[in-house]
Amino acid sequence: QELLARNQENPDAKKLSCVFLNGGLFPEVHRPLLTQKLLRSPFGKFFARMASLRSFVSSFNTICAVKLPRDLLQEHFNLLARENGRHCMVKLVGYMDERALHRERWVGSVVNSAIPLRFINGVEDPISGLHMAARFEELVPNPDVIKLSGIGHYPQNEAPEDVLRAAISFWQSNNVIE
Repeated sequence: QELLARNQENPDAKKLSCVFLNGGLFPEVHRPLLTQKLLRSPFGKFFARMASLRSFVSSFNTICAVKLPRDLLQEHFNLLARENGRHCMVKLVGYMDERALHRERWVGSVVNSAIPLRFINGVEDPISGLHMAARFEELVPNPDVIKLSGIGHYPQNEAPEDVLRAAISFWQSNNVIE
């Protein structure tokens, strides 16, 4: 959204298109998990240090409608835990405060976009699913929303072929690719 806002501010910027996947585009309807709330709390650093593969897998099983392979989640967790990377978890959830702080600028960039936008949404996502798609449709003129039934927070992992098809058809219809 920040890149979109910067693009709008620069009259010489190349105008292409933008595809959003599940995300907290509109902070007022974003529904963080308890885990995310705990990471934002004064106990966030302690909670981050206590993160385990078991809790990581449990979180993904909560937010993904399609169960991701354990070996994939193991790889993700290994990357997160590498070189004491867990301490970054507290910083990563800072995006929620940033979205609230920059809400007018970032939401304005979406609502007032001069370039084509598409929102590909896994409707089963408890954080930013169907309720986020509904807000997109409410605020964005001529909204282009693809709702993926039976898909959760990570549509690119849960239904990669559907996401790719939706993105390519969007880019083709807007002459971004042939």
